[in-house]
Amino acid sequence: MRCFNHPDREAVASCQACGRGLCRECAAKHRPCLCEECYQDNVNDAAAMKRLAKKAALVDTNSEMLKTSIIGLVCAVAFTLVMAKTLGGYDTFGAGDYFGMALFFFCVPFGWNGISYLESLMPSKGGSILIIPLYILIFWYLIKGFISLVIGIPLFLFQVIRWLVNITKAANEKNKI
Repeated sequence: MRCFNHPDREAVASCQACGRGLCRECAAKHRPCLCEECYQDNVNDAAAMKRLAKKAALVDTNSEMLKTSIIGLVCAVAFTLVMAKTLGGYDTFGAGDYFGMALFFFCVPFGWNGISYLESLMPSKGGSILIIPLYILIFWYLIKGFISLVIGIPLFLFQVIRWLVNITKAANEKNKI
């Protein structure tokens, strides 16, 4: 598939609203990934922008999947080592235990993105975050982190399947051209 705006360039993404192919330069302009025409159509419509923010919270492009997976890998290694040391030393657990802990912590960023998606569904009054006392903000992020641990694995599986479906659609579209 070729870029809609630059026919001489290969498309690396597609517009999430209309499906047009976008090169790396065009895909980086707006988040979520939109062509210029769709972005302009939606820029004045607040409800449409809120729907776009919901889409942006979930992992559905190659670069977002790679970024979230790298963050997950860092979380997996760091937290697994800390947990192993804290719970009795590195000799206490077997390889399966380490793998289970690493998988659990690898999925935390996917859970965090899922909670961010749910936050985008909540009505907002347009107030400033600076009004919220710091201790409430810290408490919310601790709760959000705990919930991310719990829902991380199912959301990881959901988002991997969704990502694979998008790759398959793009490959089918490329074969049609």
